Amino acid sequence: LSEYHPGGGVKSTGLGGAITWKVTEPMTASVFTEYSRLMGPAADSSLVKERGDRNQWMFGVSTTYRFNFTM
Repeated sequence: LSEYHPGGGVKSTGLGGAITWKVTEPMTASVFTEYSRLMGPAADSSLVKERGDRNQWMFGVSTTYRFNFTM
């Protein structure tokens, strides 16, 4: 990679969303996605220019389980 000396500025802008639903009483599940577009010095970096992309995507799935402890 080429040497790079960044300056200050806005890193990125983007939008994301999630959907969560109750699977059972103590369990929930979620799916989520996020899109970001790198801007300014982050987009100008040698890593992005030589091996990356200004457009960044993230997708995910998660589950949670709530334990009910009583004392």
